[in-house]
Formats: sequence, structure tokens, C-alpha cells
Amino acid sequence: MNSDRAAKLRARLATAREREAELKAEIKKLERKADIAYSTICNIEEELAELEVRSWGGIPNWKVLLQAKNSMFMYHALEHCLNEIGLHMGFGIWSDNSEKIVAIALDSGDTGAVARNAAAMRAVAPHMKPHKGGWVWFNIHHHGMSDCAWTLRIALKTGKVELVQEVHCSEEQRIECATLEAALAYVQANLWNQDYIDQGSNTTLVLEAN
Repeated sequence: MNSDRAAKLRARLATAREREAELKAEIKKLERKADIAYSTICNIEEELAELEVRSWGGIPNWKVLLQAKNSMFMYHALEHCLNEIGLHMGFGIWSDNSEKIVAIALDSGDTGAVARNAAAMRAVAPHMKPHKGGWVWFNIHHHGMSDCAWTLRIALKTGKVELVQEVHCSEEQRIECATLEAALAYVQANLWNQDYIDQGSNTTLVLEAN
């Protein structure tokens, strides 16, 4: 081996390794700066979201709240607004229209559940982004969720209501209902979330879903 050539190559290798180490250190510094900048962006976005929500004066802007890509403040604001009227946050977003999932959950012994949920759904549905065919979907939280998924679907233009059962994302059953109240009554009787005996102001749990 040419000793002079080998010595030069070793010197170049040492220099290259030093430069690599310097660049990696610079990258780490830049990554830390980028993390700080991103955190600043998130904090500003959260403050802006809070200001926007407060500007509504207590009247929810459902279209804004239901958007998939907004802040955590908006997420929690939506959760609060839904809970205030008796609805619930679903899990994740709908894959086809990228909107947050709204859910219903009716307990079997709650005598006022149908009327409350019907009123709440009619308040929110006009602001939801329709799926194919002009239907808006409400996920149903029920005691058999580990076996199948159910959605209550409302056609915004015609007012038609359907209950749809899916197993592994394939439709298994479709039930047409005369009214929204009829659909909710079916849900309460068959797709209840928890089984309660309604005792006026005192509601006692007698059976929980396994």
C-alpha cells in the first residue's frame, strides 16, 4: 500500500468524520429550535381558538367545531357542547368526509332520552357534512359495540331516517324508520348503552353491559 496515499486518505476520513459530527450537532440544535417554534405555533393557535369560541357568545358554531383539523381547545369545546345537549363525542373521524364523529347513547330506562336526543340531533344535523347521498351519520354507543357498529342516518333533504348495522365495515342490516323518534325508540329498546330503571329523579343502575 502506498503509505503517503493511505496517510492522506486517513486524514481526509478524520476530517469528514469531524464534519459529520458537527453537522449532526447542528441538526439537533435546529430540531430543538423547530420543536420550540412548533410549540409556539400550537400555543398561539390554542389562544386564537379560545378567542374564537368566546366570540360566539355561548352559541356553538357547529361547522367549525366539527372540523377534523383544528385545535385541542376546539376538540374539548365540541365535547362540552355535545354533552350539554345530551350527545357524545365519537371515536376519531369519518374516513370519507373527514369530520369528527358525533355519537348518541340511550339508556334503556331513561324516559326522556328519545325526546332529548331528537331535539339535540335536529340542532346539530343541519351543520354536519353529509356523506354520499346527502346523509348525516350519528354513531350509536351500545352494549354490543364489540360485535358490530350501528349508525343512525338522516337524509337532510328528505328527512328519511335509517339505522344501519355494519360488521367489519360491511353492511349487515338496514332498518328504515318512519321518524327520528321511532328510530331513537328502537335504539333505546334494542341498542341501549346501559340498562337502567328510571325512578324519576333517582335513576338506579340494575345491569351494565359486559
